[in-house]
Amino acid sequence: MRQSGNCPKCGRQNATGQPFCESCGAGLFGGTEHYEWPPLHILALDQQSKLILGFKLKSGSLVVLPAITTDGKLSMLAAGYETHFRDLQERVRNHIKMVYADCQSHVCFCLSVLVEDNPKFNGLAVFHVWNVAGNLRRSPEMDYFHDSMSRVVKVVADPYWGELEQFFSSEPQRSWINNLVTDLKRGYDWSDYVARRLSEKGFDYRGKWTDDVWVNDELERL
Repeated sequence: MRQSGNCPKCGRQNATGQPFCESCGAGLFGGTEHYEWPPLHILALDQQSKLILGFKLKSGSLVVLPAITTDGKLSMLAAGYETHFRDLQERVRNHIKMVYADCQSHVCFCLSVLVEDNPKFNGLAVFHVWNVAGNLRRSPEMDYFHDSMSRVVKVVADPYWGELEQFFSSEPQRSWINNLVTDLKRGYDWSDYVARRLSEKGFDYRGKWTDDVWVNDELERL
């Protein structure tokens, strides 16, 4: 973990692990090294069915979510077990139907925190902080992202995964993704939103945890 970090609102330096800024009270975040805290991952969402994409590890029962974040970096987020994934799928789709039914395209963005060792929890724990944005215009970019990620079968040492990440990290895709991430963070006050939601779930920033999991296994699409 980093020793300290600057508040995204006022710039005050705060100790790592502190949930709120000492100066202005804004939500803070800490954990594994990343581009900018708190990270925001864009999930692969089917623009027709409004279902987020998930894969089950062939050698186990855990489910992961393919996503993309700053600079076109591809990532895999922990979704828990299949029951947890199905529940998240349904909640996202219902939220879209209730709030953004008149929109042509949707973006589901998420932070998935996998806690491996924490004094408050017994065993593995997964927390999801997510929200949805809608657009009245159709977004072919979101269709392409979902369709390309749905064909992933492996991550480590897989040529297709490498080609995808190279494509999304190249211009003009990279700038489009970075602008989208920046707009979503600003529009939804992401730092405060994440801090509040994790605080509600009892996450206390201590122990070993990560937002992006290492997947070295064949994948089975759900």
